[in-house]
Amino acid sequence: MAKIKLEVITPQGAALSEEVDAVTVPGVSGQFGVNEGHRPGLAMLGGGRVTYTQGNDEGEIFIRGGVAEVQPEGVLILADNAETAEDLDREVADSLLEAVTEELGKGEFLDEGRSLRLAGDRDYAEAVKERLSH
Repeated sequence: MAKIKLEVITPQGAALSEEVDAVTVPGVSGQFGVNEGHRPGLAMLGGGRVTYTQGNDEGEIFIRGGVAEVQPEGVLILADNAETAEDLDREVADSLLEAVTEELGKGEFLDEGRSLRLAGDRDYAEAVKERLSH
């Protein structure tokens, strides 16, 4: 199987750069997969777990927000935040989930951008909590 390049970049710098077989990314409209030869495109990202395969091995990195540029030769993810499984913090996820719940509980009007951001933060926090439960 041909390899594709997966790069995850944050404002702090490169978080991941790997040659992989396939990638699954959390877009704002749901998960999407990328394999070698994928059609080019841009996608807004939500939050959660990016998974990738390298042969029989699977890797993961957790992101919040950003965009993904998909090209036939790979995926460039420009994320607001990215963490490896080793760097995940349950307290941060709990606090984030509490803040999202509080914001949504206010019953105030949320524009599309704020609504998508809150959904991405919720999805990220839930993915982190699920990962740390294993």
